[in-house]
Amino acid sequence: MNNIMFSSLFSILMLLLSMMSLYSSLFFITYGSMTVELFFPMISNNFSMMFMLDCVSMMFFFLVSTISSMIFLYSKFYMNMYKKEKYNEKTLMLTMLMFVLSMMILIFSYSWFMVMLGWDGLGMVSFLLVKFFNDKKTLDASMLTVLSNRIGDCLFIISFMMFFHNNEYSMMSLQKENSIIMLMFLTLGCFTKSAQMPFSAWLPAAMAAPTPVSSLVHSSTLVTAGVYLMIRFNFLLVNLSNLILTVSLTTMMLSGFYAVMEKDFKKIVAMSTLSQMSFMMFSIFSTTWILSFLHMSFHAIFKSMLFMTTGMLMTFVMGNQNSKYFSNFSMSFMSKMIFMSACLSLMGFPFSLGFYSKDMILMMNTEFMEMKKIIFNLSCMLTVWYSLRIMKLGFLNFTKNYSTKNSKEEGYFFIPSYMIFIISIFVGNIYMYMFLPPTNLFSLVEIQSGLIIILGGFLLFTLKKNMKKYFYLNMTMMSFMNFLLKKMNNKISKMNFDVMENTIKEELTMLPFFMMMKMKIMMKKMNMNLFLSFLLMLILYSWM
Repeated sequence: MNNIMFSSLFSILMLLLSMMSLYSSLFFITYGSMTVELFFPMISNNFSMMFMLDCVSMMFFFLVSTISSMIFLYSKFYMNMYKKEKYNEKTLMLTMLMFVLSMMILIFSYSWFMVMLGWDGLGMVSFLLVKFFNDKKTLDASMLTVLSNRIGDCLFIISFMMFFHNNEYSMMSLQKENSIIMLMFLTLGCFTKSAQMPFSAWLPAAMAAPTPVSSLVHSSTLVTAGVYLMIRFNFLLVNLSNLILTVSLTTMMLSGFYAVMEKDFKKIVAMSTLSQMSFMMFSIFSTTWILSFLHMSFHAIFKSMLFMTTGMLMTFVMGNQNSKYFSNFSMSFMSKMIFMSACLSLMGFPFSLGFYSKDMILMMNTEFMEMKKIIFNLSCMLTVWYSLRIMKLGFLNFTKNYSTKNSKEEGYFFIPSYMIFIISIFVGNIYMYMFLPPTNLFSLVEIQSGLIIILGGFLLFTLKKNMKKYFYLNMTMMSFMNFLLKKMNNKISKMNFDVMENTIKEELTMLPFFMMMKMKIMMKKMNMNLFLSFLLMLILYSWM
């Protein structure tokens, strides 16, 4: 009972904050933005913390706090699955609260110190959340997550030192003429947080965390932090637009291939997040940042719904993530409708939540038939493909695994997803009204590009049985990225140690020959997809 009150208290607190931010956003639409600066006198200099209050920050804060309030409530009922293991639910709640507070600091920050405080907080708290179950698998996943994010943190610190050297202490003083190296470090830092190539391996590994944590990470917090900062810094990164477009397009295509080949259900949903993050980054510099922000906001809503219903499916098969054991017959009609609504929004089906922003981005990207636009449309077809696959595995799959959940427990368990679904019905029109001028959005001419993408993705989905087994074996679990970030480094370090040890003992042997053969065998084990991915990136960059 105390745990229920504990989670309910956090949920109510976040819901009150979301209502306040929604009201404040209406105020800032009318009267513009406001900057709050807090001074702290120090011995050498006056230290200040700056916060930016405008329509963008308030609307995104509204989404973060609303989704967080529902996830706090959802996590209590989800963790009932693990009563026997006696996990500390209060620890999970407090850690998730720290995670949300770090994201809130990042949203409102307007000085480099506050940006770094929120940015670093997200990376460190994510380590605690991923290793919550405290076994070998979660420890490996958490180490990969935190070390990958540490790369971005180091790059951010270097870029901030360069900004400080140029006497640029806040975002207000930024200039477009900044050093290209400085902006490159900033861009690479955003790539690590949003899991863009070649830092993508940590995102599927983070699926070892509890499903409420995954819902929070993939909807509105950790992975969206890099996209949010790129939206804020879009006027600075114009000179690096070709690099950002190339990396995001490469990540979008490869993550789409992984999603249609993966068998772990949660990792399929994780790959869909990676694909959508790339879609947002691409749209920042190919269309406008406003459309990217709208899609990021809508994605936060329907992705949280998708993860919540995924957690429901997992409870019916005792936490198993293998898609072949999934069955939906224990789900109520409303839960099936929520799951299907999230999948349709993911592919941008007409009049779903994702349609509002995605169709306008597709329409603006088909005006010129360049090679990058063709590859972009192909990647969007892969989005439709894996969305249909998620729908098939979770909505049309029937197995003999019968659930033991009673209807009363099920009703309480589904309340948060119901509330998110109700919010999703209204938020699309509200955001479009606030950020975009009135347009004839529902004419056939306006939506034809999206319909072509959906039909192409459906065609790929129906032809999937004719694909060769080689494609399945080499495109699952992002094996080459895991090799690049973790195994490759360990093997090279071990080889260097062996060389030093054996050279001291056996100077007059055939050691160099054997070490060369060992290196050759190791390089053969390296997945060919690593070479293909970088080749694709170079080809795309040459076309842009």
